[in-house]
Amino acid sequence: MIFVTVLAQPVISQVDKGSFLVGGSLGFNSSKTKYNYYSNPPLQAPEFKETSINITPNASYFVLKGLALGITPSYSYTYETESGSVSPLKTHIFSIGPMVRYYYMLDKWAIFSHLSYNFGWETLKGFTFNQFTGTNQYATQKSTTGNFKGGIGATYFLNNKVGIEGLVFYQQNNVSQPGLDSNSPSINFNIGLQVFLSKKPVN
Repeated sequence: MIFVTVLAQPVISQVDKGSFLVGGSLGFNSSKTKYNYYSNPPLQAPEFKETSINITPNASYFVLKGLALGITPSYSYTYETESGSVSPLKTHIFSIGPMVRYYYMLDKWAIFSHLSYNFGWETLKGFTFNQFTGTNQYATQKSTTGNFKGGIGATYFLNNKVGIEGLVFYQQNNVSQPGLDSNSPSINFNIGLQVFLSKKPVN
């Protein structure tokens, strides 16, 4: 019994009260969408290409054993082109908000629940459809965003301080701009890296 307790102690101390959690995830996506028009005579269908990158760091403090409260800023950039278009569509989104996690330790593994909400600002530049005039116009469009995430994940510890995590989460993304609101629910999967900084000595 004493032997088992000694082995478990370094793992437990990683999520003890007073420890810190620092890490984040990096996402990249590239997609192509082609439409086919069934008409006579046949029409030239547009092709859309989209490339996006997302950076989401986080920093948290364990207020209780297993319970971490923190903050998670996020930045994303999307570059979209359409065949035949003279200008790409570029979107920048910066957001920040609170994050809550609860960890349940299982030796070299940890299961955790995740909740976060980010408030952000979106800037879109390029040719966009104007719903009031019915035409495409080059413009800089600014919007506010709200992003809710809730999910469950697992962390595998490479050593006493560093863990690789996978998170499956439900996401609700809301965008508000003059004359138009939108929301986009989705199910997502992220892989990230976390560093656990404990005040207690870890053997």
